[in-house]
Amino acid sequence: MKRFFRNLKTLAMAAVVGVASLAVSCSEPYDDTQIKADIADLQSRVEALEIKLTQEVNVLKALIDAEVAELNGAINDAIAGANDAIAAVEAKIAILDYEQNADGSWTLTTKDGETINIYPKFEENNEGLLTVIEENGVYYWAQIQDGQAVALVDADGNKYAAHHATVVPEFPTIPECEYVAPIVTETKNEDGTVSYQVSFDGGNKYYPLGGAGDVVINETTECDCVTLFEGVELSEDGKSLTLTLNGGRTFTTTLPEEFKFGVNSGKLFFQAEETKEVALVLEGVKEFEVIAKPEGWKAAANGKKLSVTAPAAETGDEAGVVKVLAITSDNRAAFAKLYVSAGKGYRVEIREVEEPVLDDMGEPVLDEEGNAKVELVEKVVIVNEMLETVDYGFEGVYTLHPALYFSMLPKAEFDEMGGAKGVVDAIPNYMYPYSYQTTEKAVFDPEKPVYELEVTFEELWMSPYGEPMEIEAGVEYVIWATTFTAGASWWDPDVLNAEEMVYTTYVKRALEVEEVKATAFDITIDVNVSGYDEYIVYLNELQYAAGWENELFNYWVKYGDEFGFVRNDATFSGSLFDFGYDVNGWDDKMEGLPNRDYLLLIVPLEEGKEPADYTVDDVQEYIFSTADVEKGGTITPTITAAEIGYENVKGQFDAKGAVLVFYNYYRAAAWSDEIEAWDEEAWVTALLDGGYVKKADSFTYNLSGIKMGEEIRFAAVAVDKDGKVGNVTIEKFTSKNFEFSDAIAVTASYEYENAGKDIKVTFSTTKGEAVKYRYNFVNSQYSWNSTYGGSFEAAGKTLATTKQTYYYKETTENTASNTGMSYGSPYWFVVIAYDAEGNVSQPYGFEFTPSMPGEIVYVDEAGWETGKPAIELVSCTVKYESTTNPAYNEYIVKVKVTPGEGAVETYFMRMDEEYENTYTTEWSLLQYCVSNYNPSNPAYYVSYGYTQKVTEATEYEVVSEASIYNSLHFYMTWSTVGDDGQTYWHECWKLNAREFAGLELLPEEEEGGEGDGGAVVAPL
Repeated sequence: MKRFFRNLKTLAMAAVVGVASLAVSCSEPYDDTQIKADIADLQSRVEALEIKLTQEVNVLKALIDAEVAELNGAINDAIAGANDAIAAVEAKIAILDYEQNADGSWTLTTKDGETINIYPKFEENNEGLLTVIEENGVYYWAQIQDGQAVALVDADGNKYAAHHATVVPEFPTIPECEYVAPIVTETKNEDGTVSYQVSFDGGNKYYPLGGAGDVVINETTECDCVTLFEGVELSEDGKSLTLTLNGGRTFTTTLPEEFKFGVNSGKLFFQAEETKEVALVLEGVKEFEVIAKPEGWKAAANGKKLSVTAPAAETGDEAGVVKVLAITSDNRAAFAKLYVSAGKGYRVEIREVEEPVLDDMGEPVLDEEGNAKVELVEKVVIVNEMLETVDYGFEGVYTLHPALYFSMLPKAEFDEMGGAKGVVDAIPNYMYPYSYQTTEKAVFDPEKPVYELEVTFEELWMSPYGEPMEIEAGVEYVIWATTFTAGASWWDPDVLNAEEMVYTTYVKRALEVEEVKATAFDITIDVNVSGYDEYIVYLNELQYAAGWENELFNYWVKYGDEFGFVRNDATFSGSLFDFGYDVNGWDDKMEGLPNRDYLLLIVPLEEGKEPADYTVDDVQEYIFSTADVEKGGTITPTITAAEIGYENVKGQFDAKGAVLVFYNYYRAAAWSDEIEAWDEEAWVTALLDGGYVKKADSFTYNLSGIKMGEEIRFAAVAVDKDGKVGNVTIEKFTSKNFEFSDAIAVTASYEYENAGKDIKVTFSTTKGEAVKYRYNFVNSQYSWNSTYGGSFEAAGKTLATTKQTYYYKETTENTASNTGMSYGSPYWFVVIAYDAEGNVSQPYGFEFTPSMPGEIVYVDEAGWETGKPAIELVSCTVKYESTTNPAYNEYIVKVKVTPGEGAVETYFMRMDEEYENTYTTEWSLLQYCVSNYNPSNPAYYVSYGYTQKVTEATEYEVVSEASIYNSLHFYMTWSTVGDDGQTYWHECWKLNAREFAGLELLPEEEEGGEGDGGAVVAPL
C-alpha cells in the first residue's frame, strides 16, 4: 500500500509537509519532523502517510511518528521522518488550521495562507511524492513528477537544501529479497502522552520511535538480504536512532525534543465584557501567539496565561474558539484551543461546605451547649445555569434545567482533546452515570435561575459495581461535565460533545507525620506529604521556639524573610534531626539530647501564595520528645587543666566510650551554698538541663575572660550508647595571679587641646628607667568595670596580662593622646611602665571628663530663642500599616531644618528619651549632642544616630521605614556669641517625633521596645 501527499501546489506547501503533530495532553502539536494531522477535536485522526519501498524509488523519505489510529506497515514513519527545518526556520511556515473534506482528505492551512491537501487513500503511482535528490554531496528537496524526481525551487529558481532530511541510501539496484513490513504500535503512557514503537522482525522485538533529524549515512556494501533490516539501536541519551540494513549500511536520525503546550481549561462561559485568565501549559516552547478568536472577543497570551474578554451584550459572536499557536524550542508548531461562550452555561466547582458531625450510629454530635457540631467538607458542585422550555403535552410546558453528564477520573487518563470518543474510551471503568433528569419536581423556579447539585467525591467516582473508589492523596484528578441528550444511551459516544466540555482539576492533599521510635539521642519519624510540591520545615528545641506564632512566624509573614527551609520530597523516613536540617544552610545540624522537647513546624506551600497570605492555621505543629537518660552508666569523666593563664583556664575532658558529655563551669561568684549541697541526682539534672554538651568522648574547653587568681570549677557527666549516665566529676582550678614590682614607678600629667575635644598625656618614671609603656583610654563605664575590673590596679593587671592587643597600646615614647572625645562623658586613663629586666610598675591612672568651652543658656532664661533654628515637616508616609497594632506601623518621615539668624553653629539629632535620661544635667546632654557629630563621614555615621551639623536649610529623612514610639524625640542646640564675646550654648530644644509628624501618641500598653524608629540619614 502507498499513501502520500498529492497536489503540493507550491514550494512553500511542499516545505510544510515536514511539519508533524505530536499528541500530548492538552495539545494539538505540529512539528517540523512529523506530520501529525491532529484532528482529535474533529473526532477522527489522520492515517499515517506511508511509502512502501519500491524498485522505482531510489530514496525512501517519510514522516516519523505520524498521528494515526493504525500505523502498521508505516516504514517511512519508522525510519525516514523528514525534519523540515525549511518550514519552521527558513521558510517560517507553520500550520494554522486544518479541516476534513467530504472526500476524506484533509486540508492544512499554512501561516502564509497557502493550503496543502493530504490524501490518505492508496493510489498506484508516486505522483506528488516528496523526496530528496543529491547534487555534489548536498541534498535538496524534490517532488516526483511524471516519474522523475524534480528539485523544488523558489521564485528565483533557488533549490531548497534539505538540511535535516533523513534519507535511505540509494541502491543501484534493489536486490531480490524477502521484504518484512515494519509493524508500528501505539502506546498510551501514564502521563497521558502517546509513544510509538517499531518492529522489523515481524513483532518479536520493538524499538522506540521519534521524529527525524540530522542524517549520518554510512556507505558500505550493497544489500543482499533476506530481511531488509538487521537491527535498530537507540542511543544512550535517547536522542538518536540508528538503523542497520542487511549488508552493513546504517543511518542515524535524531529524535525530537519533548514539549507540552495547551490551555489548562475546558470550555468557559462568560458574562458580557467579562475577562478571565487561563493558565497555559508551556514546556519546551519558545514563543506563542493567539491566531484566532470569535468575532468581537479579545484574547491575548502573555507570560504563562491566556486572557480572554467577552464582547458587550448582543455584540459579536455568542460562542466560538480561541486558538493559540506555539513554536517549540526545536522549531515545531503546536496548537491549543479554548472553547468560549457568552451564553448561559455550566461549570464544575469544588467547595468547602458545612456538614454535621455524626457519631458511629449516624446521630449528630453535640457540643457543650447542645448545638450540633459541624465540619467543613470538600464537595463537588455542578452548577447549571442553562434553561430550556419543554412541552410535555397534557402535562403542560415547563422551563427546565437541561441534564448534564459528568464524571471523575485521574488526569493521566483524561484526554480532553481526543474528542468525545476519546473521553468515553478513557472512562468506562470510572464513570458514574449520574445526571439530573428534569421532572415535574424540578420545574424552573424564577427565583432560583441556577441549579446546583452537590456530590461527594465518593459518590462521584464509583467502580463498575457501584462501590466508591479510593481517592489517592497526591494524585491529580479531573472532574468534568458536558451536555447530554436526554434519552440517549450512556455508552454512546454521540452523547458527549467534547467541544462543550468543562472541567476542573482536584488534588487530595494530605500531611502525615508519625513518630516511629524515640531514644535518648534521636527521634525516628515517618513523613508523608501528598498534593503539595513544596513545604517549609522549621525545627528547634521547644524551649527556644515556644512563642513562634507571635514572633518567628509573624516575622516571616510580615517581611517574607527565611522561616525554616523548603523541602520538596513527598515522603521521608529517618531521623527528625536529618529532616529538620537544610544541607544547603549555614546552621549546624541539631544533635538529639536526652529528655528534650522539640518543635517541628511544617507549612505546606501553595502556588501563587505569598508569605503574607498564610496564617498560623496553615502551619502544622508537632512536638516530639527524646527519651530520658537512665542510671547505671559506667563511664566517669576525668577533668584536668590543659592550660592555666592569667585570664583563662583550659579544661581537658576525657570520657572514653561516651556518646555525649554534658559539662559546665562555675566561677567563684556563682558558686553558692545551694550548689555545694547538690547530690548526684541534682548535679545530673543541672548538667543535662542547663549545661553545655559535646558529642565527643575527649575535648578541651577554654574558659577565657576570667579574673587573675579566680577560682573556677568544672563539672561533667557522661552518657553511654545505651542512654545511661555515670558519675559526676567536679574539679577546681585557679587562674594565675600577677604581682607588680617596686623596682620601677610611673606617673603622668595631662592637658586639653582643640577646645577640650583632644587630650595629651605625658608620663615618666619616678623610680627606675622605663624602656616601654602600656596604656589605654577607656571611654565606657561598662568597659571600665567589666574589662578593666573597675579599678586602676585591676586595669594595670589587665594591661600587663591580656593577650588581646585591642585592650592596650604600647609605646617607647613618653606621650600619648586621644582625640575626638565627647563632651560631658567620663574617661579613664591608665599606664604601666616596663624596665629592661621586665619588671612592671604599679599602674598610674586618673578619671577625667572633657568639658565644652562656653556657658549654657537655659530655656527659661532671656536670650534662649536668639538664633533658634526652624524645623518643618516635609512628609510623613506610611510604609506598613498594621490593622491590629498601631505600634507596628512603619513610617518614612522627612524634615527640613534651617539655622536661626545669629547662630554660629547649629546641631540636630534624634534620640530616645531613655538615652537622654542617662545624662544627669542639661549641660552634659548638650555636650553629648554637640560632640556626637562626626565630621569625617556623616553620610555613613548618621545611620547610627550621630548628630547632624546644620550649616544651611537641609532636608533629612529622620525615620526610614520604621516604627515611631512615644519616646522618640528630635533634639536641637545652637551657639551664639554674646556682647561680651563669650560663647553661649542654648539648652536643647526637644520635640516629640510622633506629635511633630501629626500622629497621635500610642496608648501606654502599645508602647514597645526602645522605640528605635529609624535613623537620621544623610541630606537628600
